[in-house]
Amino acid sequence: MKPVLHKIVARSLIFYSKSSVNQIIIVALLSAVITGSLFTGYSVRYSLRQTATEKLGNTDIVISSGLRYFDASLAERMAEASGGSAVSVLVADGFCQNFTTGLT
Repeated sequence: MKPVLHKIVARSLIFYSKSSVNQIIIVALLSAVITGSLFTGYSVRYSLRQTATEKLGNTDIVISSGLRYFDASLAERMAEASGGSAVSVLVADGFCQNFTTGLT
């Protein structure tokens, strides 16, 4: 570069230094917010997956009927057909806590 061009670039950086610093701060803040929201999303997704795994326990296959009910004899028929064990379960939302230990 020519010496004159260096002088122009240096003057331009000095003249616009305040707005350049503000832009750098804004970019840093936005990057921090976006990174934080991504980490929060991953954390929530992991905790939901962990909760679902705890609810299912030692389960291999789950058949859900959605809003309808299966006949209770379906588990017996599936156990006979597959040669394994099958259990019918009624799913309901709830919460259980031991009052002495506080464990859920």
